Amino acid sequence: MKSIYSLILPALMLLGLAAGCGSSAAKADPQPQYVTVRDGNFYIGDSIYRYIGTNFWYGPILASEGRGGDRERLARELDSLKALGLTAEASGIALATICAARYGVPMVFAKKAKSDNIEGGLYQSEIYSYTYKRKVTQILSREWLTAKDRVLIVDDFMANVEAVRGLCDIVSQAGAELVGVGIAVEKGFQGGGDRLRAAGVPYHALAVIDRADEDGIVFRDEA
Repeated sequence: MKSIYSLILPALMLLGLAAGCGSSAAKADPQPQYVTVRDGNFYIGDSIYRYIGTNFWYGPILASEGRGGDRERLARELDSLKALGLTAEASGIALATICAARYGVPMVFAKKAKSDNIEGGLYQSEIYSYTYKRKVTQILSREWLTAKDRVLIVDDFMANVEAVRGLCDIVSQAGAELVGVGIAVEKGFQGGGDRLRAAGVPYHALAVIDRADEDGIVFRDEA
């Protein structure tokens, strides 16, 4: 199986945002201020520093069965986060990282905004984001995907298939081979999975939700 996939592409797009880092702020306060810990709180200077999110980038590595894997540690850390009232966001990147580690292949992801560390030509695909209620453009550097690659697209949830459709378009632009799409949970009542099946795309979901309402969740017998 190791030779099947030369790239694994998670369907979750990342949007990098920076707050309070504009040039005017830098001019107003040229001296760098660092976050410190005091009495169990974060501080910048004499003011308490609060943040609304952070990443758990090494979680997928701990979850893997390969090098660096330590599921007992992962369970302890997730239990610790739960005790603090924090939750871990599920994402396609975590699943794709585990798949890439399993097959020993690279993992890349597309983004929704160009950043300074992406240079050269770009593949671009416009999709409609039901999260943001507007059109967004997926981008991927041409140096990361070529006609020699075979690609498996992985995501955690799929509803209206827009994100996956955009990634399929990027794979096509590169001249690469799409070997399949893997989804953890498909919202079957929104039709995205059925559209992929009708289009003949190699596709599999681990679970398909046929209905989700006030009466509960109903799963399809066979995903």
